[in-house]
Amino acid sequence: MGHRNGVLPDRGGSRRDGRGPSIWDTSATRRERSFTATPAMSPVTTTTAGRRTSPLMAQLGVNSYRMSVAWPRVQPEGSGEYNQSGIDFYRRLLDSLVEHGIAPVVTLYHWDLPQALQDLGGWTSRDTSKRFADYAYEVVSALGERVRLWITLNEPWVSSHLGYGEGEHAPGPQTCPRPSAPPPPAAWPWAGGQGRPVGHGPAFKLGHHAKPCSDPSGFQL
Repeated sequence: MGHRNGVLPDRGGSRRDGRGPSIWDTSATRRERSFTATPAMSPVTTTTAGRRTSPLMAQLGVNSYRMSVAWPRVQPEGSGEYNQSGIDFYRRLLDSLVEHGIAPVVTLYHWDLPQALQDLGGWTSRDTSKRFADYAYEVVSALGERVRLWITLNEPWVSSHLGYGEGEHAPGPQTCPRPSAPPPPAAWPWAGGQGRPVGHGPAFKLGHHAKPCSDPSGFQL
């Protein structure tokens, strides 16, 4: 039996242990509409409970757990220096899962782009795809011994069209006008969308180079 966590439980706590702000942190503080009533900077389940959840899941018969790594927790600015506290947090969590017989399935990107990269164009910039590949290599190098199955990007269509097209998701208004304004340029969702598959390819290759996986389907989109 498998289990998965939601968006904020894995990646909230924006001011904890060196984590940088993501586009969702920015969106939650300034938008009139938000998918969650809990600001992302508040303490949340996985970041505070940590390893206490693994034995509880094991008691329920859970043998696989899909989780996500927060890019801004591992690399606060989306480029440059990595945050060792963030990497160590995921090591402890993964060790606890494996210890209790729970196979982790790890998503590298679940919509929480570092705000610093969004300020430079976000997924409409090809440079973000390169930064994502570098980040993926670092994460797989650090955590690969504990993980066999990886997902590079969670639902890229959703984050592209709802984030850069319709504006219901982050980054929202900074790329899309309010609902009462004229429709956004047709190019926005496509420009924001193409960066993700462009980033998936290099991330896939670098991930296998970092930790060759015995399972040929170890990396999936």
